Amino acid sequence: ESARPAPNDPGVRYFAAGAEHDVGEISLGPGETLYIEEGAVVHGCVTLTEAHGARIGGRGILDGSRFSHEGDARKQMIKIIESENVTVEGVTVVNGPNWHIVPIACTDTEIRDVNVITFTGTGDGIDVTGSDRTSISGCFIRSNDDCIAVKAVDYMHPAGCRNVSGVHVRECVFWNASWGNALEIGYETRCDEISDVVFEDSDIIHAEFEGYSSGGTFTIHNGDHATVRDVTYRNIRVEDAQEKLIDLKVQHSRYSKDPERGQVQGIRFENIAIVDGRFPPSIIQGFDANHKVTDVQITNLTYMGKPVADALDARMVVELASEVRIR
Repeated sequence: ESARPAPNDPGVRYFAAGAEHDVGEISLGPGETLYIEEGAVVHGCVTLTEAHGARIGGRGILDGSRFSHEGDARKQMIKIIESENVTVEGVTVVNGPNWHIVPIACTDTEIRDVNVITFTGTGDGIDVTGSDRTSISGCFIRSNDDCIAVKAVDYMHPAGCRNVSGVHVRECVFWNASWGNALEIGYETRCDEISDVVFEDSDIIHAEFEGYSSGGTFTIHNGDHATVRDVTYRNIRVEDAQEKLIDLKVQHSRYSKDPERGQVQGIRFENIAIVDGRFPPSIIQGFDANHKVTDVQITNLTYMGKPVADALDARMVVELASEVRIR
């Protein structure tokens, strides 16, 4: 742990080990700390609004199983709104009724050494929504929907339809079960630009079969008007991908609201190794001649140690896309 506060420090909400704490919804303000000691279970959720410099830490458990898992008012476990320099570190977040960690219109958010474990449908792990400079590292996420999703959408707050940039995900382990995708951008892209996103040095141990033709391992589903550009997937090992490996699309989906379609540009895959399981197909598909996927480079994609040489070798379908290179 980077810093363990004293239980009686001003501005600290401290939950001690050896007990279950039923707290409902906790609100954190600027500079405040929520600390869940190892061996403590907190039944509740946390909301941070304009909580610049706030911190959530500890090695305890934040549990959402006592909230209603039905209807439109389902809670997000850690919701961070219009805040700067917030850190979430060390905690294990389980059984929330909806998305688990959600920075919305935030800047300089750091999420590190966090576990998210959920069996809830729509139980996304971390949803970076309309935010800049988000760092996610050293996390384990077992979700029943998207493990990581990068979005611009106003579901939880109107400020969420903001441009997204500077997302860096590294040294994590992902298990995507049933619904959704392992590493997703979309479907809701209701902004002008989503850019400078890096996923690297991570392991995808499962991306299970969804069965709705939308699930995948590395996915960009651009369902609104944004230009999604400069996205890199680097040094990632895949053990079990049961639906699609790469799924890059400009599309109109059931989640789309914008009348105009967007673009996908400048996507890089470097040193992607499928080390076990089947070799799934991939799809790269634009919407029409004016809304395409362009400039996709795949370098050193391997299956069981053997290089993948071309689109046929990669079991890849390419439509309404250009400058797709495998080498």
